[in-house]
Amino acid sequence: MTAHPKQLLVQLKKRRWIVLLLLIILLLVFAMNRNYRQHQNLTPKSAQCYLPEDYSRDDAIYRLRPLNALKDLLLEERQPRFRRTIFFLETSCSMPPRFKYNKLELAAMQACAIESAAQLNPSYDVFVLYASPWNYLPDKKTMSQLLEVTLSNPNVYLRSVNLQSLAVDTPVEDWLKSAELFKSRNPTEHISYLLRLLVLYRFGGFYVDFDVLFMRTLMNLLENFLGAESEQSLASSLLSLAPSGIGREFIKECLRDFQQHFDAKNWRKNGDQLINRVASKFCGTQNVSAMLDNRSGCRGLHIHDWYAFYAVQRSYVQDFFDPARVEETLELTNGSYLVHLWNKLSYELPVKFNSDTAYGKLAKQYCPKVYEAISENSN
Repeated sequence: MTAHPKQLLVQLKKRRWIVLLLLIILLLVFAMNRNYRQHQNLTPKSAQCYLPEDYSRDDAIYRLRPLNALKDLLLEERQPRFRRTIFFLETSCSMPPRFKYNKLELAAMQACAIESAAQLNPSYDVFVLYASPWNYLPDKKTMSQLLEVTLSNPNVYLRSVNLQSLAVDTPVEDWLKSAELFKSRNPTEHISYLLRLLVLYRFGGFYVDFDVLFMRTLMNLLENFLGAESEQSLASSLLSLAPSGIGREFIKECLRDFQQHFDAKNWRKNGDQLINRVASKFCGTQNVSAMLDNRSGCRGLHIHDWYAFYAVQRSYVQDFFDPARVEETLELTNGSYLVHLWNKLSYELPVKFNSDTAYGKLAKQYCPKVYEAISENSN
């Protein structure tokens, strides 16, 4: 039986609407999938690793967030004290297996740096900040001895930090939203250099690399200072900048420079080279020796010579771990505030705490609890 022409027309119109609706659905699915892939592929895994929970599309992961996950720096009642805080940063990040978080651990050298800072600066807070949101603090039964010893210092606090939240109302707020940072081939280094600037912009105080060991208190030093690594270059392993005045001006210029000269292939342009570029503007010279000779010419920014923080140059870092160079190394660092161990160069060297080396002797004196814990475990 043949359908009436009017019925055929009605059926044809219905089919057209169905086809049109299916096309719209397919276009929406395509657009959503494209946006999702763009979100997932900002860079090779780095964006997914560092982005905070609010930016994750996998809500199930966060529903299973452990109660002992590290607390967010800006959400906790106990905040860093303005100008009275020493900051360490851990910016490495590895995505854990699905529905799991990484158990927090400390390397021996990191634990020693924290203890020496806390013990020699008891009136300062020591905040250890983790750029990754994927860490949890183990309970005492599963906690490593080094972590337990570190947390026994009453002025030490461990927190996670949300990059986007920290960048609010700073010169890099909009730039950070563009995700340009996550195109870096070395996100650990780039994020470390950016994060130290953001933390000091908000709170002031001291930023210090993890590969150091404190030998003197920082309390007697004037704020707003940089350290010369050599006669040719300043370094960013230790920074003291106030969140107001000349300190704030310097950090603002650093943050502007960071995005202006950001190089995803070369993190050094945004590290020590950045500090040198900005300092040369403030001091009116690129000559480090001239900066040291005319300290009043840097608009209130103080420049310390290399013996304060970098007495042992990077090409001689092995002297810290050579029993034949103990006396010479200890004499060279005798007047220093801290020693820098150049982790990029020293991580492959045999580091033994309970050995007759310069580092072993310094560790025994300035991080005794860590030294004892390492010695017990090595026996």
